[in-house]
Formats: sequence, structure tokens, C-alpha cells
Amino acid sequence: MFELRVLEYDKILEIISKYSISRLGRDRILKLEPKSNRETIELELNKLKEIYRLSNYNIDFVPPVINDIYPMLKKVSITNSYVTDIDLHRIRQNIKSFTFLRKIIKPYLKYCPIIGSMFKNISPPYDLVDMINGVVDEQGNLRDDASEKLIGINEKIKSLKKSIEKILKNYFSSPETKDFIQEPTITIKNDRYVIPLKHSYMGKVPGVVHAHSGSNQTVFVEPFTITDKNNEIKILEKEKEKEIRRILRDCSVRIHARENELKLIQDILVEIDFIHAKLRFMKDYQSVFPEFINERTVIIEEGRHPLIKSNVVPLNLKIDKEYRAVVITGPNTGGKTVLLKTIGLFICMAQSALPVPANNFRSQVFKSVFAEIGDEQSIEQSLSTFSAHIKHIKDIINSATSDSIVLIDELGAGTDPIEGGAIGTAILDHMRERNILTLVTTHLSMIKMYALEHRDVLVASVQFNPKTLRPTYRVVLGIPGRSNALEIAEMLGLQRDILNRTKLYMGEKERSFDNVLKRLSEMEITLSKKENDLSVKNREIEEKLKDFNQKNKILSDMELFYKSRFEREVEELLSSYRKKLERAIHSVVRNSASKESIKKAKSTIEKTKEFLKEYEKEAFKVYSDEKKEEIKTGMDVKVRTPAGKWVRGTVSEMDEKKVTVRAGLLKMVVSVDDVDPIEIPPSEKEIKIVNKANYDVETIGRPSMSCDIRGKRFEEAMLEVERFLDKALLTSIDRVLIIHGLGTGALREGVWNYLGSCNFVSKYYYARPEEGGFGCTIVELKR
Repeated sequence: MFELRVLEYDKILEIISKYSISRLGRDRILKLEPKSNRETIELELNKLKEIYRLSNYNIDFVPPVINDIYPMLKKVSITNSYVTDIDLHRIRQNIKSFTFLRKIIKPYLKYCPIIGSMFKNISPPYDLVDMINGVVDEQGNLRDDASEKLIGINEKIKSLKKSIEKILKNYFSSPETKDFIQEPTITIKNDRYVIPLKHSYMGKVPGVVHAHSGSNQTVFVEPFTITDKNNEIKILEKEKEKEIRRILRDCSVRIHARENELKLIQDILVEIDFIHAKLRFMKDYQSVFPEFINERTVIIEEGRHPLIKSNVVPLNLKIDKEYRAVVITGPNTGGKTVLLKTIGLFICMAQSALPVPANNFRSQVFKSVFAEIGDEQSIEQSLSTFSAHIKHIKDIINSATSDSIVLIDELGAGTDPIEGGAIGTAILDHMRERNILTLVTTHLSMIKMYALEHRDVLVASVQFNPKTLRPTYRVVLGIPGRSNALEIAEMLGLQRDILNRTKLYMGEKERSFDNVLKRLSEMEITLSKKENDLSVKNREIEEKLKDFNQKNKILSDMELFYKSRFEREVEELLSSYRKKLERAIHSVVRNSASKESIKKAKSTIEKTKEFLKEYEKEAFKVYSDEKKEEIKTGMDVKVRTPAGKWVRGTVSEMDEKKVTVRAGLLKMVVSVDDVDPIEIPPSEKEIKIVNKANYDVETIGRPSMSCDIRGKRFEEAMLEVERFLDKALLTSIDRVLIIHGLGTGALREGVWNYLGSCNFVSKYYYARPEEGGFGCTIVELKR
């Protein structure tokens, strides 16, 4: 049993139902109730998770249209009954919606096995769609060509109408009759063609009068010259109706034969609509999938009641398995009742396979949820508030089991505080002995003391700030709360004399207990503030650590990427040289060259390979530790990596603890301890950068100017390079990049030959891997 009304569960269903696209989906949501079988609940949650997973691929898995075709299917099961053209159109829309969803989910079946199985186990009845397409158009109107006979009837009717219109138009133009006409318009009255005559000329045109105008100035007459044709049309219309009934009956027979398939298709569409509505609620209300555990535990992190729209103070609560009861205390308007309702509502939502508006929700699956919340006074039954309260609690006690959770608001209220406290304590004791998890709110000191005396009773309170005299709505576990009646009365302006007298009437024991609670409350607020400050600092540290880890991962990935790309480019270059030289060897052989020339050509290949291997070895050189010298700006240095290797760069800035090292296109800020001076030739540049836990990285950028000649003809490419360098000389840029690619090597050789003849070029060399490797050449200009 789940007491849903008092928890306002129905209002939550109303909210979710508005996300549905169909009346059937809304009805399904509004009838939803919590379940007590964990497997059933988790199956429904897994369906929602699969649709959620699809949404992560930006797939809006929702049916375009859903029609209720059950009444139509019921109609076709009755003898001589048949569907209408609109019915057929709606059936077709359902089939098309199903086909649409089936096509969407097909590539994702392995990610959505449950939803996928719904579509795999049934094939769309394409034959029915073809049949309906042949009978009704896209707007749901019967087609004129739905059958051969219908085509013939329509053609005859069309021909007769055309003939009638021709005859009637003669009346409008004939000198003998045109003056009789009130208006030259062909009109239909009683499904028969007529002409409008002036009343004074009635009888001038022989025929049947079918109607008069409202002013009685016009008479609508069917001339005898078209009577036979009108009669023929009426006969044909009857034949047409008969043929349409036959067509629709034939369709109905085929629809009835596929009734189960069509029902299943509709059920699947409604199910998807139902799940999609839950998903939209989940996203709009920032909800999570509930988790179920075998222990009797309730955990809520940052829970937000969905009916409270603004200034929501999140609920954090943990009821461990060792507790059999929770006693919640605190001032009026402090949020105790809302807290109780939120807990019960979240449990019911979770067991309805609904997402819960929280950051985390975990709970046992309860067989029942009982709630005694609010004023249940019954005038008809002559029951007081207290009587109704006790009667309901009695019913709960008789029904609850160890798999139930019981929520009672203001336990023992509505009567003498001493007697109410004693009754409330006894009820709580009884529930504990039966191992029924019970959550109660109270102002009564006797119940508070009982909770403090028993280890299996969790004490909680809603926080009240004694300085501002306002509730904070924050739940505090382990500390009982004060009712703060005197403070609230003082805030509301009750006379000071009355407040002083109140304190005199309070017993010494009550004042002492209240002072202890007040002191605990003040200490808790102070600790809460410190805890909040620490949480903020901890989040900042976590964000910085996360940022660092991301940078570290990026740089580690860069290291692997650049090394892999470098090795690949070396291999491509080797392959290019090998093919080129082998072609030369073949040419030598074909020209009957000597063995010596062949041997010399192969030697060239080996030398090329050795050269490139040495280049690679030098580029990734690992340096051993050397005696550290004083680091200075402009000095060539090596930086230690986490892998124990060193990378090279130049010091651009420094202070006592940090050194800024520039290495190619990147610069890094590192600790002085991680930098050692080295001597390297000025022409050498390191090609890869790796990260360390104590430095920052930023990208400097590629050369300011570049020229891409890949894919161009040789002559066109050389002209492009010449123009590009001329343009570069007119700027202040002293370093440019020419992108020629690897290919056959013709463009690369052409570029290098041209650069060697230019007196304004200081030097040129292959780019580093991150700049394009052997597919690019960096040119330094003289200034």
C-alpha cells in the first residue's frame, strides 16, 4: 500500500504528463503507481536509461504521431461494420510512426537491447500501408481512383456534370432566356443542378422549382432539359457510395486480420511516449536514476522537491541500516513537514521508475509507504484532530510490516503535551520493536529525549538561525532542534512582559534542556559555516587538480601522437627514397650498366636510411644528468619529463622559483629544479614537449605566413613559391613555412633547389613533426 495523495504524488504525475505528445501517453502517466517488485522497477528504469543513452547521441526518440486506433479495431470486429477513410489514415500514421522509430534505433540496437527488442520482434505491416495508400490520400480523403469501378463511376459523373453545365450556360447566353436570369451562376440545390431565375419570370423556363431566396426575389429552377442527367448523376452517386462501402469493407477485413499487430504497434508507441515524457522531466528537473540496494537505507543528496519552484534548499539525508526510527525536530515553518513529504515522495517516485530530482538517491525497495501528515479532522465522523490522528496511526500500525516505511507528522500533537508525548513515545517504541522504519516530526521534549537515549533512533533537526530568527531549511543530523517558540513570538512582536512571564512559568528542567539545545544549535551553525568554507576551498582545489590532469593528459597524448606521426613520416620518406632509387637501379639494369653502378645505387639507399635513423635518434635524444650551472635568460636548457627523459628549449623568462622555457611552438613554465643547462648547436630545435605536475602550458602558434602548394603542377607551384617569398620580403616576418607534402618528392626537391639559389634566404630545413614534418620546409629570411 502506498499513501500517495497526502504526498502530492498525483501533482508530480500531472507535471510529467504534460511532457507527453499524446492523450494515450498522458493517461498512461496519470495511472502510474509505485511497485514493490525490484526487478519490475529496474526493468522500467533500464528502458529509460536506454532512451537517455540515445539522447546523448542527439537522437530525439519520440513518435511523430500516435492515434488511438483501439475503437476502430473494435468496430471492424463487428459484422457489416467498416472503417472510414479517416480511420485508415490514422492507422497508417501509427504504422509510419513505428517504422520511423524502428529505422532510428536500428544502428543503436547494441546500446538499447530492451527498447530494441520491442522493434525487432515485429515487422511493420508495409502491405497494409500500401493498401491504405491506394485507398486514401495523404490528407485522409478517399482517392477517386481507389478501384477501377470507382474510376469509371467518377468519369461518368464528371462527364454528366460537364454536359449539364454546358446546357445551363446556354440559358445565360441565349437571347431568349438571358433576361430571365437573376445571376449567371450555376447553383446546386438538394444535390441537383439549378439556375437562379428572377421571381417575375418564374414559369418562363420550364422546370422544377427547388427553392426560393430569402428575399423571395430569386427562384432556383431545375430546367426539364437537364432533369434526366441530374437523375443519372443521383443513380451514379448511389453506385459510388456502394462501391466505397465495398472498398472500405475489404480494407476492414484486412485490418481485422492484423488486429493484434496493430494493437502491439500502438502499445509500443505509447510506451515510447511514456518513457520520453519521463526523460524530458528528468532533464528539466535535473534528476537522477534512483538506485536500489538490499539494505534498509535511504540516501538523498541535494534533493529538491519538484513542487517548490524557487529558492529551494537542497535536502541531504542518510538513514543507515542500523536505524529503526528518525525523529525530526525544529521550529514551525522550518520545513519539517516538507522534509517528511519529500522523503516519502522520492521513495514513491523511485519505485514508480521515475527519475528523482536529486544528485543521488539510493534506497531499499519498500513494500508499502504509510503517511500521516496534515490535519485529517473529520466533521462528518465527529472526530477531533487528535482523534483522527490516532485513528489513522492505529490503521497504519495494523498494516505496516518490517518492509514498510512510516511517516508521521507531529507525533503526539493535538492533546496535552505530557500525555501526547507519552503516547508518541510508546508508539515509537512499538514500531522499533517490530523493526518498522518510522520517521516522525515533533515538538515534544519527551520524544526528543527518547530519541537521544536510543542508539537505533536517528535525531535530526531543521536548522534555525538564532541571530536572524529565521529558519535555514537545512537538515542537521545528530542534533535535536529547538522549537524556538519564544524567539519566534518575540520576532512577531509579542510584548516583552509576556515573554518574561513565559520564562518564569517554564520549569528549571525545561529551561536547562532548552539552553543546551540552543547552545548546540549555535555551535552547529558555526561548524556548518566552517564546513561550507572548507567545501568551497575543496571544490576549488578539485577544479585546479582536474584542470591540471586534463593538461597533463593532453600533453601526454601529444607526445605519443607526435612520436607516432614522426615515425610514420620517416617511414614514408624512406619508402619514397627507396622507390626512387630502385627505379634508378632498374633503369641502370635496363641500360646494361655495370654491377659496380648497381652496387653504388644500393649503397645510396643504405646511406639515406642511416641518415634518417640518425636524424630520428638525435631528435629524441635522451640526455644524462650533468652538473647544474646557473640558469640564465637566453640559455639553452633541457627539461625533465615524468618518463625520465629530457626535452630541449630556450629560457625566455625566469624568477627565483619558476623558469619560462620556449620549445618550438610551445612554451612552458617549470620549476627551476627541473631545468638543466646544455650546449647544443643553434640550428637544432627540439620537436616534442611533455608535461610535469608543476608547470603550465600555452600554445604560441604556427609561423605567421605559410604557402600550401600541394596538388599544384610543378611550374605553377614554383611560381606560387616565388610570389609568396616576394610578399614575405615586404613584411617584417623573418620565418615562413612552405607546405609541399611528401608525394614523389618532386615539389620538395624543386622548392629546395629554388631556395638554394636565393641570396635572401638565410637557411631552410624540414619542419618539426608538429609543424608538418618532412612534408613542410621552414625558410628563414635574411634581414
